[in-house]
Amino acid sequence: MKSSEKITIMDVAKEAGVSIATVSRIINRSGNVRDATRQKVLSTMEQMGYLPEGDSLTDPGCKTILLSIPEFKNPFISRVIDGVQAAARRRGYYALAMQTAGVYQTFEDYQSMLKNFPCAGVMLISSVRDAEFLDKLSSRCPVVMCSEYCESVGVSFVSIDDIKAAKTAVEYLVSIGRKKIALMNSLLTHKYSRHREAGFREAVLESGLELREDWISHLSSISFDMALSEAMHVLSAPDAPDAYFAISDVYAAAILKAANKLGLLVPQDVSIVGFDNIDISLMTDPALTTMKQPSYQMGYQACEILIDKIENPAAETRQIFFETELIVRGSTM
Repeated sequence: MKSSEKITIMDVAKEAGVSIATVSRIINRSGNVRDATRQKVLSTMEQMGYLPEGDSLTDPGCKTILLSIPEFKNPFISRVIDGVQAAARRRGYYALAMQTAGVYQTFEDYQSMLKNFPCAGVMLISSVRDAEFLDKLSSRCPVVMCSEYCESVGVSFVSIDDIKAAKTAVEYLVSIGRKKIALMNSLLTHKYSRHREAGFREAVLESGLELREDWISHLSSISFDMALSEAMHVLSAPDAPDAYFAISDVYAAAILKAANKLGLLVPQDVSIVGFDNIDISLMTDPALTTMKQPSYQMGYQACEILIDKIENPAAETRQIFFETELIVRGSTM
């Protein structure tokens, strides 16, 4: 079998046992072709890895939007999905969510999936660092990113200024007299993780405080148990931090639990700031100070932009940043 770069329409026609004109009509969606023949040719193209330049991976007549999300267990994602579903229903579309952590990482993954499950467009809530992948995908189907975005590719997105938000959180901790500030972060493969850590580092250094690398953690998932274990380790050290900035309220709740288990008072011994303002931030005792981001509104707006692109392929690229807000509660005061 030839490599995908050398496969031609003639190769597909020969392999499928049809004429070149028949393959062309199927590719261009023109003329009459029997369903059985169409399916045979499409199957042959899939097996051979043939994708004509500019061939669409999506069906503009379909009313289903694919949501590519990193993991369902992150509570922030659920509010984004709520917003997406509300906008989709209003416009007569359906939203189908797919977890992509560890799978569906390449263009070929999406090509195969979209050929088997027709969709009108794709919303990427999961992180994408491969600019070539995003460029290829967006050239063959409507794509919008939500929360995450790729800085080097001109694809529409809805997000927040994570650097600014993180700096606001740390500067607040400094303003209430905290001098030894730790960070609990997720993996730097995520845009939000990289940007929030950048904001944390900038704020600590600009405040003239010591930046302790041993107080910066990177966890592989938004997991309460993992965060609890890490916080127990950091807070039980002889020279422990007196404040924590967590990039998720799930992490912040785990830090609070660890402090309680170690007999530390919150906020007297350690102040805690989380991120997202999800429901758990009000369920702890004390309630969590947190950076609020409008997750529902972000999902809603991203879906509106995607549907506009589906219905009008010439629609301009839009890149929108929502504002965040520091919500002060008992974990810092």
